Amino acid sequence: MIFFPSLFEDELFYSAQARYHFYTGNENPRMSMKEMFGSSNICATLLFPSQLSSFCRHLPVAHTYTSNELIQNHSFLPYFSPFIPKERTMKLIDLMKNGNGTSIYMLLGLTASEIRRAPLLKFCPKCVVEDEDRFGEEYWHRSHQAFGVSVCYKHMCGLVDSDIEVDQRHKHEMFTLNNYLRRRGYSLNTVVATPDIKQEFFIAQQSYVLLNNSFLSQGIDQIRKYYVTRLQAKGLATESGRIRWLEFLPLFNQYYGRDFLLKFSSYVQSGDEDTWLHKLLRSPRVTCHPLRHILFLGFVNESVSSLCSVENYKTEQPVFLKENRSDAKLVLKKEISNNRINWPRRDIEISDEIRKVASNIVDNETKLVRITRTKIGRTLRVQSLLIRAHSKLPMTQEAMNEVVESLEQFQIRRIKWAVQHLMKQKMNVQAWEVFKVAGIKQKFEDKYRSLIEEEINCFQ
Repeated sequence: MIFFPSLFEDELFYSAQARYHFYTGNENPRMSMKEMFGSSNICATLLFPSQLSSFCRHLPVAHTYTSNELIQNHSFLPYFSPFIPKERTMKLIDLMKNGNGTSIYMLLGLTASEIRRAPLLKFCPKCVVEDEDRFGEEYWHRSHQAFGVSVCYKHMCGLVDSDIEVDQRHKHEMFTLNNYLRRRGYSLNTVVATPDIKQEFFIAQQSYVLLNNSFLSQGIDQIRKYYVTRLQAKGLATESGRIRWLEFLPLFNQYYGRDFLLKFSSYVQSGDEDTWLHKLLRSPRVTCHPLRHILFLGFVNESVSSLCSVENYKTEQPVFLKENRSDAKLVLKKEISNNRINWPRRDIEISDEIRKVASNIVDNETKLVRITRTKIGRTLRVQSLLIRAHSKLPMTQEAMNEVVESLEQFQIRRIKWAVQHLMKQKMNVQAWEVFKVAGIKQKFEDKYRSLIEEEINCFQ
């Protein structure tokens, strides 16, 4: 490959593959697979891509995505990893890097699961408008495809089903959201009604949190202990940990409603002693689908963040969560004096580290990455802090506003890099070559043509 599009926040890896296939103009998707993976036999998989190590070896110089990064930020493994044993997570990572992916669903228990994923790819009309304004194009959001999700985690509006099947008959076909919308002529003013909006929105938000955080593997025993304490707080379990099933099950059904639970194959009959809730809360202890964990957490007024917080459990991280750690460990250390955080000092430290991270991104000539709030937050591991303590960190917010790049600023940086990169290889560089290497879409050509010509002339 001489180029590959930059992946967007919360984008499916499949979506980036489809955009690459569209940009190249290849008529046969097998040809695009050959270019991306070195083999035309690789399938375009939506949730759990495989052969990612091979893909990374074929990336152009401008990109240094790692297979771990792609798994963490653009696959569905983070959705499951907090609820399965660490050893199984490591095996799944290896399969996604080097295997063919055929046994991933079996290892996760999805082949025998009562909970089925939606048959069609989905999108949010409001996200489509925002993405077009922000990035210049639309893309398939990972969180919109999560199990049981029917509303947008961000806009609280109903998601729209496309006609693109998740389990495609032709395993090599790839469809961009951009092309789908133009082919169907879809009206983005459509609002989809959602009768159970409160519960639907909770599931959407918790799914987004699972997918976009590096949560630790909790362990079945620890999760069960946490759940029992929550039931004890509601008076539905004794001090010894015995669950009051005759009281608990009717209240759980009443909280969500029978029809709502039936949609997710999660309705429990009162008096039944072998439901998924029994398996979740007592022996024999088996892994349970993340959607059912979310349903239980909603009932006890908790969240996946409270379940997976490091204060509750201390455990080792999987290898792929150890990558991209910043040297700014001091920033993440809580300065507590008399049980209070020293916010002015924390503000100074984080703002300094933000500028350092931004400078490192710009100086990295082998990996062109847009400087965004999400990128900086993930690098410094302060995403939740930036939201929770926004008003207490004025210098941090100022530093963030100072370094974050707009789409136009990032495109200009990519163009300048592309010109320098091409000039090292040849003297006679053409504008179309710069557009291709920089990954600039055709509709922006008129806007940046004069800039490219000026940059080329500077080197001649």
